[in-house]
Amino acid sequence: MTTMPTTADLAGARPCDPAQPAAGLERTRFFARQLVGPDDLTQDQVYFREKARRHNRMLHGWGVVCGACVRRGATDCEVVIEPGYLLGPWGDEIVIDREVTVDVCKQGAGEQSGCCGDELDPWCADVRGDCPEGRLYLAVRYAECQARPVRSGGCGCGCDDAACEYSRVRDSFAVKLLRDLPPPYTTPMQQPNASALVPCVRDRVARRCPPCAPGPWVILADVLVGADCRVRAVDCLKHRRYVMSFADYYLTCAPAAGQYVAPAAGPDVLAGRVMTMMTGAADLVDTRGALAGEPPRATVTLARGDGSPVVVPAYFTVRAGETVGELLDREGDRELYDPVTDQALTLRALYEGAGVDQATSVGGVAVALALLDGRPFNPST
Repeated sequence: MTTMPTTADLAGARPCDPAQPAAGLERTRFFARQLVGPDDLTQDQVYFREKARRHNRMLHGWGVVCGACVRRGATDCEVVIEPGYLLGPWGDEIVIDREVTVDVCKQGAGEQSGCCGDELDPWCADVRGDCPEGRLYLAVRYAECQARPVRSGGCGCGCDDAACEYSRVRDSFAVKLLRDLPPPYTTPMQQPNASALVPCVRDRVARRCPPCAPGPWVILADVLVGADCRVRAVDCLKHRRYVMSFADYYLTCAPAAGQYVAPAAGPDVLAGRVMTMMTGAADLVDTRGALAGEPPRATVTLARGDGSPVVVPAYFTVRAGETVGELLDREGDRELYDPVTDQALTLRALYEGAGVDQATSVGGVAVALALLDGRPFNPST
C-alpha cells in the first residue's frame, strides 16, 4: 500500500519536480463505511494546493506582484521590508503582511522566519552574524508555520495525557541574505521578448511548458554591506522580477447618446508602458492604433535631444485637401507614449514642437509625416 504524502511531506519538495509523486493530481473519493485516516482528509488539501501552484506557474509566472519594497532601517544594521504580495518560483503565494525588520549585524547570512513576531533567539541577541563584506541579495521564500496547539488524545493508560499537536498550518515566509545570486537571475536582468507571449513561433514548434525553477527564492533587493556588517546601500530594482498584473487596468464602455462622460487621464500611458516593457522598444507608441493590431500607415524617424533615434508611427488618416491645422483639429489629441521619458505627448504637441506651419497642405499620411522629417524632436508641452 502506498501512503499519500501530506502537506508537511511536500513542504520542502519542489512541487513541479517530475521526480516527486503525483499526489497533487489525485483527490479523495469517499464511500460508505470507509475507514478514513489523516492522509485521506489531507489529500484534498494537497490536490487543491497543487492545482493553485500549477495555475500560478503556468499562467502567471513568478516574482513580485506588488509592494515588498526595501529601505534602510533606523540603524546602520537594519533594512526594512514593506508589506507586499509575491508569487514564488514553485507557484506559492507569498504574503508579507507587515513590515519586517532584518538586522544584518545579528542575522548575517542566516535565515529569518516570518512565523513569529520576535524572529531572533533572545539567548543569542548579542551574537553577531556571519556577514561577508560586499553585495548580498535579500530574498524571500514561501514557508509554513505550525499554529494553534491543542491537547491530543492519550493512549488511555495515562502516560501521555498532556501530549499536544498543532491543529493548524499557517502560510508564512522566510527571509535570507544570499551570498550568491540564485539562478535564473542574471546581471544585468534580461527583459523577455514579447514573442514569448505568442504561441505560434516561426519554426512552428509548440510553445514549451515553463521548467521547474531550481530554487524557492525571490530577490527583493541588493544590499551592499561593509566589513562591519553595516548597511551601505540598498538597491530595490537591480534584480527585481515583476509579475505582469492587470489589477490596476480596466475597461470602460462608450456613453449612451446624449450623455457626456469626462475622459479619464492616463489609460493610454499605462497601455503604452506595458507594450514597450514587453517588447523592449524605445519608439513612440500610439496605443489607440497599436492596440488594434494593425501596422502603421507610415513612419518617420526623428532624433531626440540626446541624439538617439525615435520612430513616430501614423495610425491616422488624412482627408483630401486637408491642412495640418485641420488634421490637428481632428487628430491632434491622439496620444503618443515615449518610453524613454515615460511621458505621453499629443500629436498636436509633436507638430507644434517641430514648428510645422499649420497652413501647410497635406496630400496623404506619408506627406504629413514627411513634414516632420529632419525637424528636431522637441515637442511642446
